[in-house]
Amino acid sequence: LRLKELRWAIDAGTPIQPVLRSEDEDRANEFLRMAPPDLQFLENAKWVDLNIGAVRYWELGVDMILRTAASFLPPAPFATSPPAPHDEAPPAQPEGLMAFLDAHDNFHALVRLLYVDDSMLDFLVVEALDNHARSPANQVAIVRAGAVVALVHLLSTRETDQRTQAARVLFRLAEKEENRAAILDAGALEPLV
Repeated sequence: LRLKELRWAIDAGTPIQPVLRSEDEDRANEFLRMAPPDLQFLENAKWVDLNIGAVRYWELGVDMILRTAASFLPPAPFATSPPAPHDEAPPAQPEGLMAFLDAHDNFHALVRLLYVDDSMLDFLVVEALDNHARSPANQVAIVRAGAVVALVHLLSTRETDQRTQAARVLFRLAEKEENRAAILDAGALEPLV
């Protein structure tokens, strides 16, 4: 257990999502017995176990973590309107993370996920935004959800795939003339040239 980090999270009011490997699932109580008294409350948390050996089971675990994380994240900076409530029930049959993100039309929630420090999650969320941005009807809504600032930030990453992907979404969003000023104001031009 990383006690110092857990206490920092508690002091900062950051939600904690306990996660363990599927092979350790039966050991959760053992881990809790090792926890000091001030962290025993984690016993009441819903633990998520991840199985790296079974893709669909892994995706279901990640879906559960993302749903929890999205519910606790603050609104994305620079969003022009507050996030709409989104009480979506989990799918009866897990369809995988990418299918969930593609079907998720709450663009505020998708944009908030870009502020989680995880390059793989960034890749998946930007891919989902790209899929949504193919529809001209979604392009303005994506910009209003604050996606431009997050996408421009991704243009400055070291990872070529993320830069390419972010640029592709920005180009799609620029198809709508009313989005172009927001894209330029966010500083997208300099990293693109």
